Amino acid sequence: KITISKDFLGKTIIIHIGTAKSNLSLWVNGKFVGYSEDSKLAAEFEITKFVREGENTIAFQIMRWCDGSYLEGQDMWRISGVTRDCYIYSRNTVRLEDYSIKTNLDNEYKNATLNIIPNFSEKRGNFSLAVEVLDNNNSIFKNSYKLSAIPDSIQIPFENPKKWSAETPNLYQLLLSILDENGNILEIIPQKFGFRKVEIANGSLLVNGKAILIKGVNRHEIHPLTAQTI
Repeated sequence: KITISKDFLGKTIIIHIGTAKSNLSLWVNGKFVGYSEDSKLAAEFEITKFVREGENTIAFQIMRWCDGSYLEGQDMWRISGVTRDCYIYSRNTVRLEDYSIKTNLDNEYKNATLNIIPNFSEKRGNFSLAVEVLDNNNSIFKNSYKLSAIPDSIQIPFENPKKWSAETPNLYQLLLSILDENGNILEIIPQKFGFRKVEIANGSLLVNGKAILIKGVNRHEIHPLTAQTI
């Protein structure tokens, strides 16, 4: 049972299931919403049309096995259940639905271009997107774009930014903000990123032009009392 407040109404309402292993079927107020089978990835469902103000009933069924279980046949304990956080949240009708960012370095691995590809739920009226890039000291770039005229790709040049590598993990902060017609901030999406270029040349894996060697372990979340819930 969960209570939906009046503040949620008129917005897009989403339920987030952090991890459900091995699969998940979801019902809200007795109506089937959807199915997910990525047991170690978050599953999200839009439940706007299924909920009402006040008390709502959320029910989901988890199966121990599914037709994708053999894909997870690694050296680990076979434990089913919900092992990561679950919550419900709401977002405005005009919102940043998705985005991708890429950092392209020049041939000398010195100067760079930050390429942002935003995807909006809709490009309504005088709503705008504010883009800001910060380093550890202050804001080094800031601009805004009307959603109705925003380009498919936003390209921002940077002169000799600090590069990211495993030895020097320099990160910058990208802030993507949606503003309404009055300039009020509706939401802010933060994203840390590093300027780097990954490529394969002459049989070697290169990061910023330097060959690297990858070493790692097969790490699984496990706790003696709470199992895969950390």
